[in-house]
Amino acid sequence: MKPLNMIKKDMLTSNKLDDPISARILQEHLPHGTSLKTIVHLGQLIHFKNFGYYDWFDTNVNLTIYGQENAPIIDVYNHSHVPNLIFAGK
Repeated sequence: MKPLNMIKKDMLTSNKLDDPISARILQEHLPHGTSLKTIVHLGQLIHFKNFGYYDWFDTNVNLTIYGQENAPIIDVYNHSHVPNLIFAGK
């Protein structure tokens, strides 16, 4: 799957964001200073429903970096000695 295919088409073509008030609110909440890689990684976490390393969408690159074809999944339960805090919202 290509990275940008994970972005829902309706997010890009929605008329709900065309009015000036919604556009201003959206601009105020955009992740300024965030790289595209970070946004794609967040999309991977949501799409694959696991907590793992960045998937490079290329098995050769994943093999070089991780030593396996797919990005490794991080076992957060095995790291109970490290304080963790995860924020989520609806």
